[in-house]
Amino acid sequence: MLIEDHSKYLLKKTRAKSKMFEYDVPLDEHIDVESNAIDLLLITIGVIGNSSNNIWKSETAPIIVSEEDQKELEFSSRFFDALFQSKLELRHQKYYLLLGSIAYYFSDMIGSSMVLSQKLEFGDNFGSSGIAVLIEYFLKGKQDKPDIELLNGKYQDELMRLLTDYELYFEQKRDVDFTFFEKLKNKVYSEGTSRELLLVDALLAIFKKKILHSPQNLMPGFSNISSEVWHEQLGVQEKITELWPAQIKFGIEGVFDGNSGVIQMPTSSGKTTSIALTIQSAFLSGRTNLAVVVAPFRALCKEISDDLGSYFKANSNFVLSQLSDIPNTEELFGTIQLHEEKMQVIVLTPEKFLYLLRNDHTILERMGLVIFDEAHLFDDGSRGADYELLLSTIKLYLDGKKDIQKLLISAVIPNPEELNNWFNNGSGQIIADNTIKSSEKTVAFSDWGESGKSKNGILHFINPENMNEEEFFVPRVVETSNLEKKGKERKQRRFPEYGKTSDIGIYFSIKLIHNGGVAIFCPTKVVADNILKRFIEIEERGYDISTLSRFCKHNEHEKVGRLIEHNYGTENEIYKAALRGIFVHHAGISNGIRNCVEYAIKNNLSRCVVCTSTLAQGVNLPIKYLIVPSFYQAGKEFKVRDFHNLIGRTGRAGKYTEGSIIFSDSTVYPQRFQDRNRWKFEKYTHLLETGNSEKCSSNILKIVQQVSFKEGAITYTVPFKVLVEFRYSDKASYRETIEEWRKVLQSYKVGLETFEERLSILENTLEAIENYILESFAASSESEQDIKVILGQTFGYFLANDEEKRELIHLFELVQEYILNNISENDISIFSKAQLGVFQSEELNNWVLSKVELFNSSENEQDLIRLIFPQLIRYSENNSIKKVIQEEEIANILMKWIAGESYFSILEYCKQNRVTVKDNRPKAKQRDILLSDIIEICDNGFGYSAIMVVNAIAEIVAAVVPNSDVIRKKLNLLSQKMRYGLPDKKAILVYEIGFSDRVVAQRIGEVLFVLNLNKANIKSTIKENKVTITEILSAYPSYFEHVLSEL
Repeated sequence: MLIEDHSKYLLKKTRAKSKMFEYDVPLDEHIDVESNAIDLLLITIGVIGNSSNNIWKSETAPIIVSEEDQKELEFSSRFFDALFQSKLELRHQKYYLLLGSIAYYFSDMIGSSMVLSQKLEFGDNFGSSGIAVLIEYFLKGKQDKPDIELLNGKYQDELMRLLTDYELYFEQKRDVDFTFFEKLKNKVYSEGTSRELLLVDALLAIFKKKILHSPQNLMPGFSNISSEVWHEQLGVQEKITELWPAQIKFGIEGVFDGNSGVIQMPTSSGKTTSIALTIQSAFLSGRTNLAVVVAPFRALCKEISDDLGSYFKANSNFVLSQLSDIPNTEELFGTIQLHEEKMQVIVLTPEKFLYLLRNDHTILERMGLVIFDEAHLFDDGSRGADYELLLSTIKLYLDGKKDIQKLLISAVIPNPEELNNWFNNGSGQIIADNTIKSSEKTVAFSDWGESGKSKNGILHFINPENMNEEEFFVPRVVETSNLEKKGKERKQRRFPEYGKTSDIGIYFSIKLIHNGGVAIFCPTKVVADNILKRFIEIEERGYDISTLSRFCKHNEHEKVGRLIEHNYGTENEIYKAALRGIFVHHAGISNGIRNCVEYAIKNNLSRCVVCTSTLAQGVNLPIKYLIVPSFYQAGKEFKVRDFHNLIGRTGRAGKYTEGSIIFSDSTVYPQRFQDRNRWKFEKYTHLLETGNSEKCSSNILKIVQQVSFKEGAITYTVPFKVLVEFRYSDKASYRETIEEWRKVLQSYKVGLETFEERLSILENTLEAIENYILESFAASSESEQDIKVILGQTFGYFLANDEEKRELIHLFELVQEYILNNISENDISIFSKAQLGVFQSEELNNWVLSKVELFNSSENEQDLIRLIFPQLIRYSENNSIKKVIQEEEIANILMKWIAGESYFSILEYCKQNRVTVKDNRPKAKQRDILLSDIIEICDNGFGYSAIMVVNAIAEIVAAVVPNSDVIRKKLNLLSQKMRYGLPDKKAILVYEIGFSDRVVAQRIGEVLFVLNLNKANIKSTIKENKVTITEILSAYPSYFEHVLSEL
């Protein structure tokens, strides 16, 4: 072991020095670093030399680095990175970059290696007679061939041979004779300088690792497919020249050869490419020509689709399908039947997959590979039961079919063994490796002293693996400034203000933006919007925030601002902040604007984003700094696994060598030893320890488990089992009991919160079970037996003890008996398609029967809306729709929405007509409607939850209203218009092919003339009018020009 405690101490001092430059600490405040810190060069150079020789001697692939060597390489790479940043030794700055890039590469942090190598310029020879030139070429990855003249010198023949062999290996799959290059090694050893000796060892090791870890070398063995097939495929698509550790793990465990498994891999470890290679292996092997990828969020589906589309772009025999949010039957069948002769991937959400399966089970027969991403969400409050029942159905169908590959993948699965034993009957592979690093992470606490009297703030950097160990601190990172007074104000305001955690986040975003992307995490969208207001306020009070817009490229902030203006108007903080280079990302922002923000941040067109947990929902953005104000998320304490999913977004591989998490509550760290306040620090230590991650559980199981809460020293139990019995025996008592318990629990804050949370899970889960049983009865006359079989396949039943299993069987029998005894066979078929659960479907069915004449007399869309809008209010799960006091205005708002009017225009209408909403604040009964209410009502109300009601009405109308084809088609079109807020089919299709903003979709639609409306014709017409479309898009964010280029 070359590295001892004193060396680790010197590294800490070097890193502290580098942080002082990073955080712009005045030079007179910098710490002194011992002069012998530079002596670490000898140790770390020795590590590179040892590793180089060990790799060169390796005869098998993949190359295995010992745990001890790995730690020394990680130490060395950190040192060289910090040495460069610390400016302790300025004469050889670029040389340290080269050595750091080599060390990162040998330690398998390939992205970080590329980051450092990109800072080097071809021609930096470092007196190595051309050796360093080839090192840079190999480490930079996808780069043009180096200038041959740079290789001139005493080793030029050997270096040219090495370069030629490297290129011929990838271009022609010509074998490399590594023994030949012993001549180069011996020549340098006998004729070269000490630097040339070090670098030639590194060059040969990099060369050998690049060849041995190439997909051309590893994939044939990993996939059991010939090297000729792989060489042909890899030669025509986006080049992958090397497998990263995650992909090698997939290969070693047989995933590329068809093995099923449960896979837990850290964020940014190369998971998406691993999925692409898994799909490609399945296709090339002939195991299947259809793969399905299921992901729980639309944003994640879109990202996976984009990545897979890019990976397979050059393959003309490949079809990628991402179903629209409300696919009709014709589109659905076309998606799975038109491409039987081609290799096809379908990417969709669990809800869409269930929709697909209910309409055609043949997809299960054709499918040879199914991948579930973010597979830890079985206990998600709103969709966990649907996800679990979907998996249970597939599990039941696929059990015994050994040729079908099933993968559950997530960055956070604390109990992969349980999931594997359930889903794969214990036969699948378990890949769980948190040791794979894509980049370094630092954790820092802000500190202004216990009372905020400290003149300047400090950042304490702690060891992420031991929260009680402070590695170093950085002083003078925060300096307060006086703000200008307004009007007759007398009080002097300052920024940042002590105790205001959001101010620290704002301050650091302004201070650090020149180093890379900054995200300020907010527990709710209300907090996010308030932070935008604070940005604007401090600027209006004379504080300079112009640095944020200066780091926006190609006026992207103005383009995003223009899109926001055309949607929301100018009198809102979202627009004003965007013009200042501050973007917001949360569920209250429309889909098109969110896509533009993601694209801008991802492509370094802008660097500052204020966000909620939507950032952790699969969206991979290059964030260097994540500023976290508290351990709360949406009013509740963060789950450990959700927190790690969030912080995993920092320090994206290939963009940064390090990501920093900064806790901005300045009271936590200085009070960590106080008896009264240490609990805060302990909460953070609990969050940062991955071993505390909550297990993936089952909402189905939770229904029969005891619900308890603690108030003071007393533990109370809520008998939810009574509720379940009432639901299926006495609906009136069910509702009365809920209201009675709410009244009782009013005086128990924790109890009421626990009750409401578990009640929501209970009702969502029971509704999912009802829908599932209805669908089973509709599909099969033998469903009574099938339902018990399905229950036996659920994760909840797998986890349950004997008593819980009996109660689960009783629960499913209760639901089954209610359906059989109360719903006719014909209604079962209708309700199974309505997907609103038993009771809402019954009520809606009775309502439609009472309105048959009105449906028949409805002459247009407006008549239908006037007829059905009370049911949208009643059955929609969207609270904002229910809060509107003037209920009749919901119909008017809806008609403006589907007419394509902007959110701002709809808001103006509401103001003119004095539309108000219920106010939950104490003593307040109502308030004026706000822009945020309009966005929520339209996007999530009309655009999601109300659509379920419209679709259910359409199914019931088709069954009970005579000659209802025309009415049903009107309802189906209304459903599509409601989803996007667009006036016609043409604009909808433009939106669905990627121009996912209402304003942009309508602008493009206006210039298109298409006779036969379908996606293919829309795409071809847009291509024919590319010049005109490009001119339209030039005023809008770059995202849409990217969509155009990818058509």
